[in-house]
Amino acid sequence: MGKISTIFFWLGGVITQTISEAAILGLYGQPLENINMKTRLCLQDLVQDLCSGQINGYVFCHKAIESSGITIAAEELEARIENTVTVRPSVLETIKDLPDTYQLWLISDYPPEWLKLIADRLDLYSCFQKNHLIITSDCHLTRMVPDIFYYMVRQANQPMDACLMVDGMSARAVHAIKHGLSSTIFVDAMRLKREFILRRMLPPPPGFTYPGPSNV
Repeated sequence: MGKISTIFFWLGGVITQTISEAAILGLYGQPLENINMKTRLCLQDLVQDLCSGQINGYVFCHKAIESSGITIAAEELEARIENTVTVRPSVLETIKDLPDTYQLWLISDYPPEWLKLIADRLDLYSCFQKNHLIITSDCHLTRMVPDIFYYMVRQANQPMDACLMVDGMSARAVHAIKHGLSSTIFVDAMRLKREFILRRMLPPPPGFTYPGPSNV
């Protein structure tokens, strides 16, 4: 296994809440877990179409509203999503702690028309260079998985085994490993930092004991 030189961070589910979570909050004013499974699955299908570029943000909102039965304009839901998406500050702090030797990439499953406002408002480019950005809806992929893995490493011009993907979607993270891409499932910032320490990508705190050989 090669030494990690490039790290890809998914926006939704790692740095911010997922699109589903943001849309549910915009529609119902409640967290995702309070919504019935049928509504969540319907929304997830729309999210997949949005992330793959089959529909844009406006159409996503129109269809989400239509399926919810709630009376609201699509433009209003778009504005709610753009203005209520929040960043996980501790995740950004962990990213900023990484040495400059690592090439850091942001993968946005949010569409470009939303990302522009979200990135500026949350100051995402304090952690990522603007030319180290992948917007999934612009990639024209036949299948999101596994095609996105190969697209990512080509964009970074790095071999697969030199890359690490941080992903809040466990199924996608597992698929990545099957294709030779190192990945870690994001749970919270504390565990992410521990993962980087275990991989010797961040220095350990005083008294830290490594449980075994580094997997870098």
